[in-house]
Amino acid sequence: MMTLRKNYRKRIFPLSAHKGSYMIHENASNKRAKEDVVSMGRAAAVASWTEVQPTTGAPLTPPKDIDVVNIFRNISVLPEIERHIQLLYRPFTCFVSTKCVFNLYDLGFFVGNATYEPDKQSALFVQRVKPVCTLKIYTNGSICCKGYSHEGTRVGLLQFGAVLEQAGYRPAVSRFRYNVVNATFCVPFQLNLEWMILSSHHSVVHDNSYPFIFHPMPNTKIKFAIFPTGFVYVLGCKLPNETKDAIAFIMPILYRFKAECQDSQQDLQLSLGDISSRLLWEREFQKQDDFSMPW
Repeated sequence: MMTLRKNYRKRIFPLSAHKGSYMIHENASNKRAKEDVVSMGRAAAVASWTEVQPTTGAPLTPPKDIDVVNIFRNISVLPEIERHIQLLYRPFTCFVSTKCVFNLYDLGFFVGNATYEPDKQSALFVQRVKPVCTLKIYTNGSICCKGYSHEGTRVGLLQFGAVLEQAGYRPAVSRFRYNVVNATFCVPFQLNLEWMILSSHHSVVHDNSYPFIFHPMPNTKIKFAIFPTGFVYVLGCKLPNETKDAIAFIMPILYRFKAECQDSQQDLQLSLGDISSRLLWEREFQKQDDFSMPW
């Protein structure tokens, strides 16, 4: 074993993309607009379009409303639309606790396509191809799997459980926990949620104690958490195509219920919210069992 450790060489491989903070280089012409990029609502979406093109220096032009409503119809303008509404996709993630205590150093020798750099990360990274997924294994027995589908993350964990058994561990997996938020975006205007509740043909769930409503997608388990600022969480998808279909479904509805008054709403909790506010609500949605609203 000592000989193996001396000859051990770290195996580096490209990992799945992780969300990172979006850093913007300021300049004198658009400094004020960039200070508002992190805010939710109309100010955020408009501010993001005050930047200039890096090659020509010309101002970026927002896409037409008809293109945004039919977001996936014209692929040539899709990048501009995604930028315009600040569309961010979430990878499908599954988390389990195996009730084991792992020796990550030794496990890194046994598992193929593994990287363990304790001076940089507290987890062992493992990349697998059938199904394509990336796993993070922690010493306390926790494992997080990220993949391209809801089912793919579950299968990836089950198959890795068999690898752990071959390595001499006895993982006891009792419950799979999945991420509930699949995408977020923000339309560049405020919404009239009261009008949406009264006019919707679907069973919109709302509670006056919360600054949002849940809008379902018919014949699916997909829901949308919609805020009056125009910010939307897409919840409950299991495949990438389902996420896109959900966004295509809700976009015309959002444009139909555009608020007549577009003045700043300082009294709303998220009207000046930053990335911390978004993550706070995402965390609340993730705790489905504890969330007090009907789900």
